[in-house]
Amino acid sequence: MTTLTEPVFRGQLLRRAYGSGNRTVYAVHNATATVWPGDRIAVTGASGSGKSTLLHLMAGLETPTSGNRSWPGLGRSPDRDPASIGVAFQAPSLLSPLNVVENVELPMLLKSYRRGRHASGRSPPWSTCM
Repeated sequence: MTTLTEPVFRGQLLRRAYGSGNRTVYAVHNATATVWPGDRIAVTGASGSGKSTLLHLMAGLETPTSGNRSWPGLGRSPDRDPASIGVAFQAPSLLSPLNVVENVELPMLLKSYRRGRHASGRSPPWSTCM
């Protein structure tokens, strides 16, 4: 249950690494943040400094390499994605072969196919776009 006494997001010592060994690059390194209902936040920094990666970690779009994150105000456990979070991307992210409704439906369809819940047996409508 959502209450105003719990943070919407809590992340502790979040890291997101790409590569391995001596080629490891940390896009996010030991970030800690708490976001409360009604907060307005700004993530600023130079190009390539990890701003988008941090937002992706906060929204549940990417999994941290290490660290803990939770969405207590959303009633979500750390191992589940926060289905009620919306993200507005800075770059266009629509697929031009799809109409507006199909572009909006796409994430929901992907989620249902990924979890094996789609029983129509048809090819997904977005399969021709990839």
